[in-house]
Amino acid sequence: LNMGWLYLYTDEPDKAAENLEKLAKISPDSKESHHLAGAIYQYLEQDKDAVVEFKAALSNQASQQAAPDSKLYFDLATSLHKLHQDTEALSALNQGLSLVPESDTNTQTNFLFSICSAEYGLKNFERALKNCQKAVSITDDPEEQGHITDFMENMKLLQNLEEKN
Repeated sequence: LNMGWLYLYTDEPDKAAENLEKLAKISPDSKESHHLAGAIYQYLEQDKDAVVEFKAALSNQASQQAAPDSKLYFDLATSLHKLHQDTEALSALNQGLSLVPESDTNTQTNFLFSICSAEYGLKNFERALKNCQKAVSITDDPEEQGHITDFMENMKLLQNLEEKN
């Protein structure tokens, strides 16, 4: 399993898929095999297929009483957002964020910024702004703070344009 993720992270999806085939023979319906399959589809920009696999992983997570996995929710939300299914993406992000320890500010920042983006996609400007501001307040990374602040400024400009139209 770890080799499959390693191959995926080093831009070798073919090798990741080979590793997945081996895993599927050992544990065909495991949370892990579905999560990796979803990640491979996501890497290949086949987000509809990725969503199916991520949802299967979540279903198996519950039935196998496996520990909840915030990354799985984040990956699901990412594919849903790409498919413009922001309401469902927002739900997955909130579920995933609830699993992130307060001490893990990097992961919290990623979730909060993604929630901001999903809220913006749903035209919930005030909630989007609130989540972006919270993300800025908890990250120690000045570059990340700048990126989120720039997004907020652009969001405000676009909101003003929409209000004028």
